[in-house]
Amino acid sequence: MSIVWNAHQVSAGLDEIEKARPAVFDRLKKLLDDYHGVVRSERYYDILLGDFVERYLHLVYVAMRDLKSEIESLAKFGSSEDSSSKVNFQTIRTTLE
Repeated sequence: MSIVWNAHQVSAGLDEIEKARPAVFDRLKKLLDDYHGVVRSERYYDILLGDFVERYLHLVYVAMRDLKSEIESLAKFGSSEDSSSKVNFQTIRTTLE
């Protein structure tokens, strides 16, 4: 099931991304500073990675909306038992954690 992207949906998405960006960027800055053993300014990382982080958050937001839409569709059109309970969400551990 696809999402209808009207002006309201786009605005809501941009608001969510704007809220998430500082937390993601702070975490990324800390990881990179720790990894390289230096302390760089936020502006330094924003110049290097700001556009990437912005695009990444857009992709994550769209993927989460699609996933939510699919789960709702499973629950609505699925079998008599709750199909959404069959979806197995697992946290994928990374070397960054």
